[in-house]
Amino acid sequence: MTFGILQISSQIANWLFREHGYRACELEGEPSTLYRPFVNVYFGVAYLRWLSNFEHRTRGEEFVVRAFKGGTKKANHKSTLSYWKRYIAIKESLPSRFYLYCFVPRNVDQLVILGRS
Repeated sequence: MTFGILQISSQIANWLFREHGYRACELEGEPSTLYRPFVNVYFGVAYLRWLSNFEHRTRGEEFVVRAFKGGTKKANHKSTLSYWKRYIAIKESLPSRFYLYCFVPRNVDQLVILGRS
């Protein structure tokens, strides 16, 4: 079963917590903790980071996206191809990076971090 916006499983989150040192967020022994947006994104991004260096090799975007959906063994399997194609279609429909840069503050100190005062 997966939870939250990044659809991370409690098994993956617990594994990242125990074996890879991602301990900024507690899971409190309760999988529903992954419904908390910050916790979910934290472990989702940690998993993406781990996938991007799977087997100590720099991995491309396609491998990471497909492995996130189907696991590392299915990263090149036809069962994850439709997920990859959908991802690309959505990515191509987004505004260009140039457009997004217009809204990013030039000074990092100007960024507002949610949950901090």
